[in-house]
Amino acid sequence: MLEDLALMRSVQNMKLFIPTYLDDVEEAVEQMTVDPSPNYLRLNSSIKRENGIESFGHYRRVRLGSQAVLIGTGPVMHHFISANDQLNLKLDIWLCDQLPLATMPIQLVESINHTKHILIAEEHFEAGGLGEAITVHLHKNHLQQVSGPVTFHYFNIKGYLSGNYGDQKWHLEENMLAGSSLLHELEKAIKN
Repeated sequence: MLEDLALMRSVQNMKLFIPTYLDDVEEAVEQMTVDPSPNYLRLNSSIKRENGIESFGHYRRVRLGSQAVLIGTGPVMHHFISANDQLNLKLDIWLCDQLPLATMPIQLVESINHTKHILIAEEHFEAGGLGEAITVHLHKNHLQQVSGPVTFHYFNIKGYLSGNYGDQKWHLEENMLAGSSLLHELEKAIKN
C-alpha cells in the first residue's frame, strides 16, 4: 500500500513507526507498547542494521556528507545509501523513523543551511507522505534557521508508469527508487 502514511497521518493523534532495518522492528514495538497514542507500524525489511548506526528513533544520521542532505524513510533507503556509496556522492543521509515529525536535530538543520539542497526519499506517493511533512515542518519550525533559498528534490512513487505490473523491486526501479534508474536520477538531482 503506497498511501498508508497519508491515510494514517490523517487520523488524530496517530503515531507512525517506520523501521528501516530488521533490528528496528523490536525497538519500534517497544516504543509503541508504552505510547498511549494510537500507533501504526509499517513493516517491509529484512536487512540487518550496519554497525555504528544508532537505534530506532526519530532521526538518525547514517552517512556524513556535504553535497546535499538526503532525508528518507523505510527500507527504500537501502537503495539510496548504496547508490551514495557506489557513486561517492557525499550525501548527508538521515533516516526519519517516525511521524509526526519531532524537532529536527541541530546537525540536520545546519547541514540543510550549509548545502541548501534537500533530497527526500520514500516508498510512498508524494501527497501526504514524508516529503510533504518535511517541507511543512521546515517552514513552520526551522525557516528562521536556514538562510537563503533551498532546493528540494522528491524521490517517491509516481505510480505504474509503464502500465505494467511486477514485483516490488521492479516497481522501485520503474519509479527511479532503485537500480540504474536511481543512480541516474540521483546524479541528475545533485547537478541541479
